[in-house]
Amino acid sequence: MNFELSEEQRLMAESVGRFLSDHYDFEQRKQIIRSDAGASDAVWKQLADMGVLSIPFSEAAGGFGGGAIDMMSAMQSIGQSLVVEPVLATVLAARLIDRSGSTAQKTEIVSAVVDGEKVELAHLENGLWQGYVASKKVPDYRITTAYPDGTVWTTDDPYRHLPTVGDLDLHLISEGRHEDLWNALGSHIHSVKGELGLSHGTRFAVWAPNAKAVRVVGEFNSWNGISHAMRVMGSSGVWEIFIPGVGVGTKYKYEILTRDGN
Repeated sequence: MNFELSEEQRLMAESVGRFLSDHYDFEQRKQIIRSDAGASDAVWKQLADMGVLSIPFSEAAGGFGGGAIDMMSAMQSIGQSLVVEPVLATVLAARLIDRSGSTAQKTEIVSAVVDGEKVELAHLENGLWQGYVASKKVPDYRITTAYPDGTVWTTDDPYRHLPTVGDLDLHLISEGRHEDLWNALGSHIHSVKGELGLSHGTRFAVWAPNAKAVRVVGEFNSWNGISHAMRVMGSSGVWEIFIPGVGVGTKYKYEILTRDGN
């Protein structure tokens, strides 16, 4: 196998190396790490403008249609500069969507990566991450997480979805006059339509008026409800959550924290 770089690959490597040498020295890198986001939007946008984020995608998706060697030519300079921005993890996740995702997902997510559009989440504490999107409505989005062992996981966020229990249901439940409780409460297969396509999953709702907190635990979260805390619907005593990806036959339970701490 020939690993010699072509003229185009060599120029890409030199351009990336020159940019990082001028704008990503040790002190600048420290400032980026210490920032609230832990990454630089300006650096990310520049890498996108240089074509680094476009390398492995087809021309139809706005990319260069490059291969592993093309990506390696840029990643060598990125690795030498110890770039903290998640270039490889993001590109690999988007490449998987480009190969196997729906048309809507390809249009939305791959285009965003190629154009350099993303929202970096800042770690607040104890596994809690935060990001800001300048929008008047909750956008249809996915969360991509890169782990130290190289694992990249893209998932839907349960908390971007609006409550699945309506105001009329809550009113009737509060008055004790709801005549269709088995449909309002419990677990039901549910789909939510968004710009990236349908989100398939299960909606959960339970009446626990004296609970301090309620979580859904099951096979899908290794029986650890920390990622699926339910939302209480005002003073109705109803707790609810829609969990994408949970299908028919999945085993689950409700984990309830009482007001006395049990």
